[in-house]
Amino acid sequence: MAKAIVNISPDAVIIYSGHNEFYGVYGAASSQSATAKRFITNSFLYLKRFRVFRTLLSVLSSNDTDEFDPNKTLMEKMALKQRIPYNSDIFETTKYNYIENLSDIIDIYKSNKIPTILSNLVYNLKDQPPFLSDAIRIPDLESILKEDSTMGKLDNDLNLLGGLLKDHPENALLHYLVGKIYYKHEDFETAEYHFSQSHKYDNLRFRIPNEYNESLKELALKKKIHFVDMFSAFRNYSKGSIIGNELILEHVHPSIIGYKYMAYNFLLALANADVLPKNNAVLNNFLSTFKTWFEYFIKGITNNLETEPPVDQYWVVYHALERVYLTIFAGQFSQIYLSG
Repeated sequence: MAKAIVNISPDAVIIYSGHNEFYGVYGAASSQSATAKRFITNSFLYLKRFRVFRTLLSVLSSNDTDEFDPNKTLMEKMALKQRIPYNSDIFETTKYNYIENLSDIIDIYKSNKIPTILSNLVYNLKDQPPFLSDAIRIPDLESILKEDSTMGKLDNDLNLLGGLLKDHPENALLHYLVGKIYYKHEDFETAEYHFSQSHKYDNLRFRIPNEYNESLKELALKKKIHFVDMFSAFRNYSKGSIIGNELILEHVHPSIIGYKYMAYNFLLALANADVLPKNNAVLNNFLSTFKTWFEYFIKGITNNLETEPPVDQYWVVYHALERVYLTIFAGQFSQIYLSG
């Protein structure tokens, strides 16, 4: 795909990729992959260019009835090896493949003098329970999960869960529940630690592991390309600096305002990479106005996330203002290149 992108002569390339390394197409734990070995997978993809090979694959897969099972979701079909323990062989092999693949992609763009921007990824820590935690019995779990617990009840729950956690220090669900209690006590530092541990030991890895995410900045420095720390940017506008439903829709996909904030950060990166002029008055005015609106509305959404009336009122006003401003901005957009 990278070579095909080069052929269309893009002004720049933004790379934001990594959540599907295990269960995406040809991911190491995907039903579409026969091996986690990078060389074999790359050879397979090369052979797929040829019609004879594709025909052979079609014949061999014609008896695969699981693909058409109406009772299975797409993700169930894709996730062949669901359990990926932390630091297991497949965990480490996939990390190596991920970084090496990105490295090769970046080299293709650099060799063709295409400005390249690499971003780390965002995901939901606070409001996403682990998908697959080691099974243990948690007494009175239904009561612990209630949102309206009193502080006294929360302290009792914390004592219970803390005792279990000593015996099961790598249990993702225990860490998540403890994180929730500390979050309600507004001990955000401790809460973030437990949410991060829950993410770390979540054996169904639909969210990029933190170790993979952290390695992207090092890769950008090594390749001398622009890096966007999107994770930190989202933390800056999350209560307690813990990313949750304020900006993320479910486990990895941003909400509407989350995507808008992501676009804002990429626009800044394009300006820093000299793809867009840094000192253009129109662009700077747009970015400044957007940030002002964003800060106002994200504050309203954060403060009213679980109250009535719902936060839809903020969207109505936000979209009305945005539409007016974008209409004005669209007519001036060409000036960014002309005056740059």
